[in-house]
This record gives sequence, C-alpha cells and structure tokens, in this order.
Amino acid sequence: MKKIMDIIKSILHRVWEFIKESPKSFGALLVGFNGLFQLAISQQHILALVTIRPTLEGTTGIKSEGIGMFFFLFILFGLVSIFAGTRIVDKNSLFRAVGSNLITIGFGVYYLLQITNPSTYITFGQVQNSVIIMILGLALYILAIILYLLHLRIYKKDTPVIYEN
Repeated sequence: MKKIMDIIKSILHRVWEFIKESPKSFGALLVGFNGLFQLAISQQHILALVTIRPTLEGTTGIKSEGIGMFFFLFILFGLVSIFAGTRIVDKNSLFRAVGSNLITIGFGVYYLLQITNPSTYITFGQVQNSVIIMILGLALYILAIILYLLHLRIYKKDTPVIYEN
C-alpha cells in the first residue's frame, strides 16, 4: 500500500510541477480533454433532451429543439476552445482563448439552466446525468481560464506582445 501511495504522490508532484512550469499548457490540456469528453459523452445530454416534456406546439417538443441548439453550440465552441488553447503565443491569442472559453461557458450555463427548469422535465432523474456532466465540464473550463490568466500574470514579461499599438 505504501508503494502505491508513493507512486500516486510522485505523479501528483509531477503534475504540480508541470502546472507551475506552464499553466497555459495544462489549461490547454484540460480544455482539450473536456471538449473531446463532452463530445464523446454527448449521448447522455441527447438522452436528457429526448426526455424533455413536449410543449403544446407539437409532439417533438419545440423547447427541446431550442435547448438542443444551445447544447450544440456548447460542443462547437468547446472544440473551438481546444484550437484557441493550443495556439497561445501572445497576449492576444491568450485573450482569444479566454474569450472562447467564456462563450463556451455561457452556452453551457444557458443549457444547464434550461434543462434544470422544473417545467421541462417530468422527473429530475431523467436529466441528472446530463446536469452532473455539464457542471463538471463547466468547472474544467473555468479552471482553464484561471490557468490562462495565471500564465499571463507569471510570464507577463516573457510573453511577447504582437499587434500592440
């Protein structure tokens, strides 16, 4: 048991050193993992959308189609955030990465608010997995923004500024 704990401690120490050495790289890894994970696990979100109570307009549920559009935009901007996070070379690109993460978070929060609205589902158990996955995903995007801004603060002098007037 002590050997396993030493291995875990060593791994966590290496991760911490990597975060201290390059927070923007770790942030980009988090965004990459999260974006691809959300895309891969989107089946859970789609199942939650399918169970949304139909509105009076029809049996397909106009409301679920609208919420589904915001989920699609969340996934799409999550993939854009991956590319923005891997292309950080100066302050402008860092702010683009932060901006794309903020847009992704905005779509995710709107989706989360709509899916947790009591008038949209019959029982909370139908949307529970989607809500948990979305909260974890939003937390990772927020952590990535914090790491990007930490990189800006730590490496303020080392980061070249291109396009500054």
